[in-house]
Order: sequence, then C-alpha cells, then structure tokens
Amino acid sequence: MRRLWLFVLIVSLSICLLPALAQEEATEAAETQEATTEATAEATDEPEATAEATRGPSIAEFPGPGSYNVREDFGEEQRSFVIDIPESYSDDGDPLPLVLVLHGAGGDGNGIRGFSGFAQLGEEENFISVFPSGLNGGWNDGRPDPGLAAINDLAYFDHLISLLIRSLNIDTERIYSTGYSMGGMMSFRLGCNLPDRIAAIASVASTMPM
Repeated sequence: MRRLWLFVLIVSLSICLLPALAQEEATEAAETQEATTEATAEATDEPEATAEATRGPSIAEFPGPGSYNVREDFGEEQRSFVIDIPESYSDDGDPLPLVLVLHGAGGDGNGIRGFSGFAQLGEEENFISVFPSGLNGGWNDGRPDPGLAAINDLAYFDHLISLLIRSLNIDTERIYSTGYSMGGMMSFRLGCNLPDRIAAIASVASTMPM
C-alpha cells in the first residue's frame, strides 16, 4: 500500500504540473543559454558533495539533510546531479523512498528542480529527490539519436542508484522515476530495463520511446 500511495501521489502531481511543464518545453530551446546561466548561479548556493572512489565501490558523503550538488567521473565523462534530503532523514531511522526526477531535452537537473516542485514535495512527504543532468542536455532513451545513442545512460542510472543506496538510508523497494518529455521517455526505459531497481514510473508529456 505504501508503494501504491507514493506512486499515485507522483502521478497526481505530474498531472497537476502538466500545463506549466508544457509551457516550459515550448520556451526551453530559446532560453537554453539563459537557463544555463541561471542554473549555474543557483548551483553556487548549494553545498558541493563529491562521489569519492575508494578500494571498494564509490560513495558520496552527505553531512545530513539539505540540498547538494554532486559531481563525479563516470567512464570518460563527468556526471552531475542535485539531491534534496528532507529534514526527516536519519541514518539510523526508517529508510526513505527515492524519486529520480528527469529533465526534458535541452534541460538539466537544476532546471527541473526549480520548476517541478519535487524538492518541496519531498520535504513534505518524506522522500529523497534526485535531479540528474543528462549529457548534451538529453538522455539515451532508446531511440536512434546519433548524438545520444553512444551514451550508456542505463549503466549510469544503475550506478547512480547503487551509489545512493550505499551512501544513504534508502528503502530499496521504493525507488521511483518520473520525468518530463524526454525525461519521461527515459523513465519508461528505466522501468523496462531496470525492473529490479525501479518500483514504478510516471511520465509527463511523453509516450514510450519507439
């Protein structure tokens, strides 16, 4: 029931946000440079965390609840994500659900964090929200896009989920993905290709990629 409740909540919020998100997509391409500048300025207000490689699997150190920008090398590329950990979080308390929130084409993690409302929702409903940034502003959602097809986003998300499970007190049976436009398509792919990781997905303004 807890899993079903959170999934219904995500779907309901996604439907409520659809008009605002549709408007955001319509202006996204024209405002790419401006959005990038704003996201950079916003990012400087958040503490920086890094994923550090040890002799074992990599971990990310978070001092406690709050918002963090994380950068790490994955393969030959540097990947980044923003994470919001609610005040209710505790290392020795009940494990919290994890929600991946994926941006549309041309966006980034800071951008969708700013207009989706998931950071505040996670604070109110007690879940950890993560906003990854895709390489080249997009995701390899399974379609034959020559600019994205060579990027192994499935491996990256499998790694990202493992990294967060090792670093935080997460309920591994309540890991979800939601996204807008291309982010919704990538969520469909994660649900299909990582079924042992993803409990449920919700997509806004997108269909399953073909």
